[in-house]
Amino acid sequence: MWSHIGFLLTSNLESATISMPFTKQSNPVAKNRFANLDLNLLRVFKVLYEEKNMRKAAQRLYVSQPAVSQSLQKLRHQFDDPLFVKVKSGLSPTPFSEQLSNSLLPLLYDIENVVNDTDVFDPTQLDQDITIALSSSFVFSISGELYRYFREHAPGLKIHIASWNDQTVTAIEKGDILLGINAELTDRYPFMEKRTIGDIDACLLVRKEHPITRQKVTVESMSKYPLARLIVSNYSKYTSPTVEIFKRLGYPLEVGFSSEYPVALIDVVQQSDMFMGTTNCFPIHNYPNLAMLSPDQVLPEAQYPALSYFHTRHQNSALVNWLNDSITQIFQQRKTENAHHHLASVNNWQETS
Repeated sequence: MWSHIGFLLTSNLESATISMPFTKQSNPVAKNRFANLDLNLLRVFKVLYEEKNMRKAAQRLYVSQPAVSQSLQKLRHQFDDPLFVKVKSGLSPTPFSEQLSNSLLPLLYDIENVVNDTDVFDPTQLDQDITIALSSSFVFSISGELYRYFREHAPGLKIHIASWNDQTVTAIEKGDILLGINAELTDRYPFMEKRTIGDIDACLLVRKEHPITRQKVTVESMSKYPLARLIVSNYSKYTSPTVEIFKRLGYPLEVGFSSEYPVALIDVVQQSDMFMGTTNCFPIHNYPNLAMLSPDQVLPEAQYPALSYFHTRHQNSALVNWLNDSITQIFQQRKTENAHHHLASVNNWQETS
């Protein structure tokens, strides 16, 4: 971390005092701001910009709030700009602060990655806590596999799995969540990178004795049954991709039940003729009362990528690259297992029919 680079945030933050209020003065002669710059202040700026809250910034920097306030006064004097103004929610960056962060933060992130990755990366030596956010469908599909994989390959790594919600994007920006897995988001965020970690095929879950198991699975045949709709923040919170597909093809689809919890949907599906959308990563072998069906109709929307989202500051991080590669393997392994399970189920059905 930054402590390795040599310019630490030390007790001089506590002792420095600036009593003069900030007043921006015009200066017709451009000055060399870097010549007398305390590089510790750049770290303070970085954390203040990420948190936009004085108290939280102080906690991350392990100093007092007055120390952060004094450092901010120095930064204001250094750049002849207020940089942050108080608002109800905390601090709001000025236009100059936004411009400065766009230029400065990528450089600081690169330095951070260089310092952290100077040693040869060895996952067995990892000893830290990280949080990974999964969309609701992926929580059910791969969270168990994630635990088993990382327990084997990185036993010292403590993985916390969070469900993707309305605060996930903000948590990625602040660094509270290292990585998030979801389908294509409805909005774009300039601070966030994405990487494809798997190609997903859409499937349908129904109870084992559902009438559709004896028919061709098409949009027309499925439109006779209500949808148990999974709500996923930043993806399907306000609209249902499944409903939109049916609508585009001229078949209205009734939503019989909605929830952000897959376990609730599965319970409803097992006790009704509703169906729910899932992916070919769903652990169907754990649910003997359910059948997972693939569409018998070609639908472009039935294939889509699973994406990993992370902050741009981690784009060259050995840890994040390894996590992405590992999760890619987990997705592929789960799809392969499901394909074998489906083939075995078909063979058993043919033998008994």
